[in-house]
Amino acid sequence: MAVRWYLRYRLSCRDVEELLVERGIEVDHVMIYRWVQRFTRC
Repeated sequence: MAVRWYLRYRLSCRDVEELLVERGIEVDHVMIYRWVQRFTRC
């Protein structure tokens, strides 16, 4: 979900981090960046 928000809505990793925190999920913006790098490889 975090990667989808990042790509679909062109949010920053920090913005996605804030959205997740609002939903009770504690995650660092660096981890979101790593997920994007991992799951968008061709």
